[in-house]
Amino acid sequence: MATAALTEAERIEQILEVFAREARIDRAALRLDARADELGIESLDMTVALFEIEERFGVAIDQPLPGMPLPTVGEIVQQVLMRMEDAAAQRDGR
Repeated sequence: MATAALTEAERIEQILEVFAREARIDRAALRLDARADELGIESLDMTVALFEIEERFGVAIDQPLPGMPLPTVGEIVQQVLMRMEDAAAQRDGR
């Protein structure tokens, strides 16, 4: 997927759209400061959403560990953006 030409806002929107679809939650309900449990996202749906984001954007996301606080939606988005930038830098030899 050619995401390099997209603005950061467009990349964020794409990530949120995938997250909302796979987590089976209304996109309008996604808030960057919310955690999955606050949004009523089941753990299996969260896992599916994270795997789909990894697949779609070609990045690896740190999976939440059992017993640890879930990341916020914004923390997930920032992790994906950072990993996308790292991957682009490696491709470009930076």
